[in-house]
Amino acid sequence: GGDGVALGYWGREDLTAERFMPDPFSDEPGARMYRTGDMVRWLPDGNIEFIGRTDGQVKVRGFRIELGEIENAISELPQVKDRLVMVRQDGPGEKQLVAYVVPENGQVAEDPEQRADLLVQLRSRLRTHLPEHAMPSHFLVLPEFPLNANGKVDRHALPAPEAGQQVLRTRHVAPRDANEKALASIWSRVLGVPDLGVHDNFFDLGGHSLLGIQLLTQVKQEMGYKLPLATLFRSPTIAQLARELGMSEQPKVQLKNLSAIQPQGTKVPIFCVHGDEASYFIPQHLGLDRPFYNFFHQGEDGARILYTEVKDIAEHFLEELR
Repeated sequence: GGDGVALGYWGREDLTAERFMPDPFSDEPGARMYRTGDMVRWLPDGNIEFIGRTDGQVKVRGFRIELGEIENAISELPQVKDRLVMVRQDGPGEKQLVAYVVPENGQVAEDPEQRADLLVQLRSRLRTHLPEHAMPSHFLVLPEFPLNANGKVDRHALPAPEAGQQVLRTRHVAPRDANEKALASIWSRVLGVPDLGVHDNFFDLGGHSLLGIQLLTQVKQEMGYKLPLATLFRSPTIAQLARELGMSEQPKVQLKNLSAIQPQGTKVPIFCVHGDEASYFIPQHLGLDRPFYNFFHQGEDGARILYTEVKDIAEHFLEELR
């Protein structure tokens, strides 16, 4: 509640009615409160403890993501009988989005070629419906979901994706020169995928913007090239990125906080400062022809925070825009 509460969702009266409610604690006419969807409990010492969400919203890679929206997009493919998307963290490292899919034709789950074809279609469809950071890192095709005694999906029995388990790989072409070999070594470490080919796609192998920042940091440290994250979106294979290195004129300023969430498009681009969850849902309503960029918080790539005053942060962001 309070003065900072918005008036509602533009053009979404149904969502406005669902999320906004009269503020019983305010004397101001028309004052409203917003239902955040967070579940909390009041502790005896007066503190409030967060215990979860009332919906399927999770936070992964610094973004709030609606698992239901991913599942809905997957289910629109007629070859899919059932689907489930969940967050997993099976070992050290960050959380990952994993999509489990049961095909209409049970034989697809057993046939490597049919399974690969299905996942190619899934990836292609999701790219037109979801921003990059909401794409699952792994897709696992199963003949059926394991059920518990109550007949519900037993999430604990779902298999964990194995290291490097990706079927969306192209015909293998080994690195052919020094740049490709160096890049392949860096990619393997960052993605945890061995024996990469030069035409394998970074994002099809589970990559995303935060891993991209790590990758380009290592490219800078080991190869001496400073590249903005947009380069990886434009050239997501080892072969393409190696060509970018060959044409690079070494920019004077390395972009540390500016990231291309949706770099394609011919319309006037939008830049979001510290967008967080806004960087997830805004691009979905802009269409594929509207570029969208986000300024991440300093330090999200593990680097030291250099600017703490609003004026200095603004000047730093303006410099990156130039």
